[in-house]
Amino acid sequence: MSTSARAVGPGWLSVVTFALATIVHGMAVVAIANRFSTRLPPHAAGRAGKVRAVAPLVLPALLLVPGVYLVLLLALGMVMTLVGSQVTPLVRALRSRAAVTAGRVALAALAAVLLPGTLVALRDVIVRDPPAVQADLTERSHDAARP
Repeated sequence: MSTSARAVGPGWLSVVTFALATIVHGMAVVAIANRFSTRLPPHAAGRAGKVRAVAPLVLPALLLVPGVYLVLLLALGMVMTLVGSQVTPLVRALRSRAAVTAGRVALAALAAVLLPGTLVALRDVIVRDPPAVQADLTERSHDAARP
């Protein structure tokens, strides 16, 4: 584990903080989506109404600029889904019991493959070796004191 991760504090605190951050993020997404679903007019009257409705979305839109490739991949996936949903035999095949079962088995296998690494990482965050942390911090302070 990196030195900066060890210096944060007890591992349980990191896990609890991250869990709470995800809960707060989810609550914020719901609140923002609810606000925009009730405040955005379906047909804004005039240019000023449209600008007022869209202005709060400008900053989040600018944050998408670095992730333009991710957005393009997402759009490509949506187009493929839309086109694929028009092909009736494909839709029937993907909705069949065998395809659904195969998808569930694939997800379960993926979860089983990723679980050991997740548990090791979680244990590494929760159970930190205090002597190793102290030795590393001591070594860093000695390195900083040398010219």
